Amino acid sequence: MRRPLKTYRIHSAAISLGLWRLTPSKFTKQERLSANARCCELAERLMMALRAKWDMLDAEAELGSAIDPVKNRFTIARSAVSNVASIDLSGGSAWNAVVRYPSLPSNVEIFVSLPLRRKQLVGVAAFLERIDEVVRLSLSSSWLRQFIANHPEAQIEIRFVEDRSLSFTALQNISQGLAKLCKPDLLKRIVDLKDQVIYLELNDRKRCPDSMECAISV
Repeated sequence: MRRPLKTYRIHSAAISLGLWRLTPSKFTKQERLSANARCCELAERLMMALRAKWDMLDAEAELGSAIDPVKNRFTIARSAVSNVASIDLSGGSAWNAVVRYPSLPSNVEIFVSLPLRRKQLVGVAAFLERIDEVVRLSLSSSWLRQFIANHPEAQIEIRFVEDRSLSFTALQNISQGLAKLCKPDLLKRIVDLKDQVIYLELNDRKRCPDSMECAISV
């Protein structure tokens, strides 16, 4: 017998409901196989699939023409007005977007976070003015260009927060980490060159299940 050339993962609601009818009334987790549970799961998955599109529409409705200068130069892959806290984001209300530029490798994206103050978007002009130099510096390292070319499955984000690549929040977190590691010389170098430090986020799930972040001074 010939083995199939490909394997497929399928789901059958009929099988789940059939198992639900066969299980005893007090069977562990029986409710997860019921018709109501399947409807709830389907609705949840649909919401997750559409969330990115809804976020983008909500951002366009709230920000209007304020983001048009960015749309005119970049392809917007993801966009949302949200409060996000991370190693380089403080959690304040901001326009958080992922944009792509034709000249960049397919696995390199630009993440931009611009704050909203009194419901007004701040920093579009600074982003457009500085992003070309940030991208140039990001890809100026030969080892990074080689890594990008040799690892097309790895996703790299060039980060830009408010008016620079290395945000104030990222600088604080990195400073605390380097202080604990007793790296005063490296910390001083980063602090002295903070306006010229490029902050990248690397997501290489093939080699590491968790995303990795790194700051690179160039």
